[in-house]
Amino acid sequence: MKQTEYELQCKCVLVLEDLQKYGVVKFFTAIPNSTFTKSWAVKRKNTLSGVRSGLCDLFILIDGECYFVELKTLTGTLQPSQKEVIKALNKKGRQAYICCDLEEFVVLMNDLIAKKDDIYFKANLKGARMLKKLMNYA
Repeated sequence: MKQTEYELQCKCVLVLEDLQKYGVVKFFTAIPNSTFTKSWAVKRKNTLSGVRSGLCDLFILIDGECYFVELKTLTGTLQPSQKEVIKALNKKGRQAYICCDLEEFVVLMNDLIAKKDDIYFKANLKGARMLKKLMNYA
């Protein structure tokens, strides 16, 4: 059965909760951009309160460093607003990553905790390849 982005995010949050329990992750939160609704009243309320598309799914704080993680399924694609935000964050020295499954997220977390981003990129995982392509590294 195909995993949804929501299911992937829930699994990643469980990993983050464990890391936070052991003091490795200081803080994390989900960015509520995926508040899909057919209700025009709720859409208006979201817009007025500042909800905008494009920001990554997760914000993570490790040792005073801020990281952003966009989660996609193996068949998922980045929206233009997501591409724009990820490129802008990385060009200004903020670290934004893309992960396409739980294994990839765990590799990324281990790299961020160990303060190295080379393993994530060398792992040749789909999210790392997407990010390299997006940033013109590949």
